[in-house]
Amino acid sequence: MMLLREFLRRLPMYLISYNGEVIHNNGDNYYTKKINDLNYDDIINVDIDPVYQNMNKEDDYIFLKEQPEFYCNFENFGKVTGIYNKKTRAVSFKNNDGKYLCFEGNNLVFTRDEANLWESFCPIDEKFIKKLQYVILNKWISKRTGEIFDGKNITFCSDFIMKIGTFSIDIRSQHVADFEEYKFIGFCDTWKFEEFLLYNPLIYITAYSSKSVLNQLSLCVRALRNFADFDGRIIVMSNEDTTSIRSICSMDGDDNIDVDHMDPKDFVGYVCSKFSILGKDIYSGYQPVMYLDPDIIFNSDLNKMLQEATLTEDICAPLEDFHRVQTHVPVGAGLIQLDSLTPSPYAAGFNGGTIIFPNTDNTKVKEFLDAARRSITNIGEFFGRDFNLWADQEVINYLSIKNFNINTSCISKYAKYVDHNPSINENLTGFVHFWGHDSDKKSELMKIYFDKVEYIRYKLEKS
Repeated sequence: MMLLREFLRRLPMYLISYNGEVIHNNGDNYYTKKINDLNYDDIINVDIDPVYQNMNKEDDYIFLKEQPEFYCNFENFGKVTGIYNKKTRAVSFKNNDGKYLCFEGNNLVFTRDEANLWESFCPIDEKFIKKLQYVILNKWISKRTGEIFDGKNITFCSDFIMKIGTFSIDIRSQHVADFEEYKFIGFCDTWKFEEFLLYNPLIYITAYSSKSVLNQLSLCVRALRNFADFDGRIIVMSNEDTTSIRSICSMDGDDNIDVDHMDPKDFVGYVCSKFSILGKDIYSGYQPVMYLDPDIIFNSDLNKMLQEATLTEDICAPLEDFHRVQTHVPVGAGLIQLDSLTPSPYAAGFNGGTIIFPNTDNTKVKEFLDAARRSITNIGEFFGRDFNLWADQEVINYLSIKNFNINTSCISKYAKYVDHNPSINENLTGFVHFWGHDSDKKSELMKIYFDKVEYIRYKLEKS
């Protein structure tokens, strides 16, 4: 039974029948509508006695309390008695003649002598309905199985069940607080605790000013669309406008590519602008949120990687297992030594060119991004703005050792690093990050590799 202390405090309350549909009335005509297709002007509402609003059904069950009857007022029938039915775990309504309310055909009538499933209802408020509608409008990953479920395929069926794939969630057991923006929990098969995570990925990329960097961006975005099967939203942090970026990326008709206009003045600004995503609506409501440097080409479907990262609910980045944080400056050794930290001599750093955040409302993400921005500022003021040659990567590796423990086990297996000949990467198993060269050389190597991937995929499709 829903926790009525939460659900029934708001008036009016609406009635869901046993088949998961909401009861409506238009004149003499009663009818039901699915959760995602309601006529709010016609929904029947019921005022619940405040005494019943304060009941906690879970506590009452645990402590074996008896439930009193309570009074409520129907918009259509006046004052009736409400009874919590322990058999159906829902509410039945009885009139002064002792008859129970039932929905029969197109009629809502007091005709039954007993209250069974058809004579039981779940009173819920508009807030709860909005939560269910949000679930239906989005895609979700099962924390248990890793399966993706499209909300539009969720169905409501008999016994107050919301069916998600093979999961049967009893809405009588749900609370409004179970449904959050990025996660919801469900009690399946009456008692099994399950979690479902929002899957609505966004990718953002930084690309400023130089022609070679914008060339890298073009190859990166085209690979995402053509090789990585990513059709979600892409945001480019740039001092270019949206029309220019879409043209540069050869994606003029792609309305899912937008620009977060930024105007940094130096290297520190370029590489650290990636941390300026909090409090911006364009990044809110997405999960996961992946940052990319433009010198990266995905060569295969990246959705599996995004899904794995989502399930961790961590901040994820690929390991540089050949660079030790105690000794390698680009992964934070200088800051770690200055702060007298003693990580394991075997501890490797991670690469800040690919970072996956759960979402921008996540507490850990907020703390991490805030700490990164403030650390970069404070270090720059104390030692000078050019103290960190790898400004962003040094700081975030230092912060990971210090406090945040970035997850490097999830996506590292997908990462390859190229500093010489891109032909060494024959297997299309993830992404390739081009480094170790100036910007123009990166663009050249990326173009060679892009053409190679295009050829390999063409040969695979033909075979």
